[in-house]
Amino acid sequence: MFNKSKSIFFQEGELDPVGAVVEENKLLLESVLSSFNWRVGQKMDYGMLLNFGPESKQTELKYTCSLTRLSNDAEGNFVFELNRTSAVYIDEILPDLIADKLAFEVGKVFYPLHLMVDPSGELRGIANTNQIQSRWPGVKDALRSYFQGDFFEEYLQKMEKLMLHEHNIFSAINRTDWFIRVFFQPFYKLYPAQNIARRQFFPNLPTLSMQYQLIENMMPELNHFGAIELIQQGLLEQDADYGIICSGRSEAHYIFHPQTRILLAANGYWESKVEGNQVLVGLRMFYLPEEDGDFVFDYNKKNNTTAQADLGTGSLNKQKDEKSTWAKLFNL
Repeated sequence: MFNKSKSIFFQEGELDPVGAVVEENKLLLESVLSSFNWRVGQKMDYGMLLNFGPESKQTELKYTCSLTRLSNDAEGNFVFELNRTSAVYIDEILPDLIADKLAFEVGKVFYPLHLMVDPSGELRGIANTNQIQSRWPGVKDALRSYFQGDFFEEYLQKMEKLMLHEHNIFSAINRTDWFIRVFFQPFYKLYPAQNIARRQFFPNLPTLSMQYQLIENMMPELNHFGAIELIQQGLLEQDADYGIICSGRSEAHYIFHPQTRILLAANGYWESKVEGNQVLVGLRMFYLPEEDGDFVFDYNKKNNTTAQADLGTGSLNKQKDEKSTWAKLFNL
């Protein structure tokens, strides 16, 4: 699927952003992705596109979000604030089924979400659990004004149990959020010539104990656009720990800023077959620079205004053509 000798994101002639620094075929000094240089207070905006479900009936989901670097916690973990900056569109429309509407409205209780991340880039916990729990009574009361019925009451009971314990909140977010699971991986490390497999959970798997065996390769050269590229391939096989029959594979391509090491884009797919049930997930995530920003220097600007995205039918493609060269890479 991926050509390791040439980036699938940055094809010749496709991009020429104003102010970009092109460093074609520049050799990396060593196969190390050092920890990101993300200034406190700096905000980055991202677009997300997910296609998931069985191969015969895929559902599309898309939205925009922002990540802001906060001060480190007492243990030295990086802390980031995650916010949704648009509605969530399902198959090009706002949620119209009761279950989808309810899930979307309930989900608002988690934002802003403060994430604790270790120097390797791996998620370690939620820093503002108390705030989330304190927001829940108000959200619950608001929901009662326009939802009712047995399904609604059962949903509320499940949320009540979830909100009781910090571990439950962290586990729910850690198991279900694709942006978080893809963005916050232990990317920042040495990549030796002899690959060492690591295990990683992704939300298409039914339990946290089920994980892909991943092999990762960092490209030895910056691509022609001056970005760092990482190829990740995974295999899901029968394991005595799982206790069930399963198989699957994954392949993902990640793009990092050459100076700040911040993840700018991801494009991948995850396939799993568990007890005969097949699920395919395709994901495209991309950085949305400010309207007059560029690839290299946008990070250093003092004022970073959120890219406003209308995710309605057909509008994402039009607006991102004007505002973001990154969106063009994904044919959105």
